[in-house]
Amino acid sequence: MKCAAIILAHERPDCLSRLLTRLSGPLWQPYVHVDATSDMAQFEHLRPKAKFLEDRIAVHWGHVSIVDATLKMLRQALQDKNITHLVLLSGRCFPARPDKEIATALLSCTHGGNFIDQNPMPNAGHKLGRITKSHFRYIRSKFLRRLMYHLRKWRIPAETKHLLATTELKSGSNWMILSREACEKILRLLEDEPWFRPAFERALCPDEFFFHTAFHFLELKPDGPSQTYSRIPDGTANAVSLKKADWDDIRRTGNLFARKTDVFFPEETTEPDFQNRAS
Repeated sequence: MKCAAIILAHERPDCLSRLLTRLSGPLWQPYVHVDATSDMAQFEHLRPKAKFLEDRIAVHWGHVSIVDATLKMLRQALQDKNITHLVLLSGRCFPARPDKEIATALLSCTHGGNFIDQNPMPNAGHKLGRITKSHFRYIRSKFLRRLMYHLRKWRIPAETKHLLATTELKSGSNWMILSREACEKILRLLEDEPWFRPAFERALCPDEFFFHTAFHFLELKPDGPSQTYSRIPDGTANAVSLKKADWDDIRRTGNLFARKTDVFFPEETTEPDFQNRAS
């Protein structure tokens, strides 16, 4: 087996460097997309460690551009016929288990090694307003964004109406593991159903329900929820940076990855001499 690490980065080349060093074993082929709004020069020294996407996208927070960047990465990775699984990571993620355990976890799955949340939407973290209202996250001015919202909030795109009428929305963490077969089916869905991607054009943070909804639409079966640990304090919405003291909590969850980290995890998570012979 071979895992493509699909890495979305925009800052902290030091953290990305550690991650790419950790993913240098035979189990991995790292692919990196650096946000087009970031200075590529600070990442140039990392090119020997990964395959960098040259056709970069300007990613805006909460905007469908993060979905588009991810799709570009999936298409690039699938050109390698040896890739069996695709793992979506940020530049500040890090494996929380040795490669041997990660490979065993994926190979022992019933449905091909797909770990993706399938929370019915709406839920506490994902309200329907994320897609039933138009959001203009690509507009940097808060005033203009509010103006656009008030001028056009009553207009729901036809593609979005079709999605809401025909599909049960699912949501969850955007840090997922997908099998090659699942990724190929999702990409084929976008070709066969040209309305699907535009339905999320004005959604807020669609990366947290685009792939999850597509996975459900295709009637695919997950092997479990997201395998990426993050610490989100009560009453907040964003993950905080992990420290060494969080290691025990990560171990108890059994998750394969963790984010956001500024530190190395214990040496037991790395196996530089591990030779993965699974097929």
